[in-house]
Amino acid sequence: MMTSFSGAKMKGIKRISSEFIAVEDRIRLSVEYEDDEVAVLWLTKRLLDRLILPLCVWIENDVGTDISNKIINSFVQEQAYSEIKKQESVKISESVSDWLVMSIDINRSAASAKITFRGIENQCGFIEFEKNAIRQWLGIIHRQYIVADWDMSIWPNWFAHGSASEHMSDSLLN
Repeated sequence: MMTSFSGAKMKGIKRISSEFIAVEDRIRLSVEYEDDEVAVLWLTKRLLDRLILPLCVWIENDVGTDISNKIINSFVQEQAYSEIKKQESVKISESVSDWLVMSIDINRSAASAKITFRGIENQCGFIEFEKNAIRQWLGIIHRQYIVADWDMSIWPNWFAHGSASEHMSDSLLN
């Protein structure tokens, strides 16, 4: 699906691989669009921090925020993360377009969230996640924060404690 927005062509993302790249001190999103084109999107920690909190609050609200619900949230998060099926990473080549994500829009409904990544030169890609898939992707991003040795204070306690993502040894998951 491709739509236009302020001169930008918004392209739907069908597959995404997330990996911390130390020399860039950024998360690299290798994305495969619905038209099978591949691109690399770069996310800074500053921008990810702005994305993580609203997504965590959104999924947390399904269960609640009191003490017992934080335990339930931790369990639900661990279960979602354990259900990730290993897939082949999105293959990138030397000639693939890459761009720095400058802003992110989040549109949430009761069941899903649409995340739109925007670059400075009208690049634009979006992906829609159901809640369980958001939990899985956040688990992958959480693991990348650990690999990067980034400050973890943005993550809710229910997410960080007992999460299966702390025990994963792979630094690259899809």
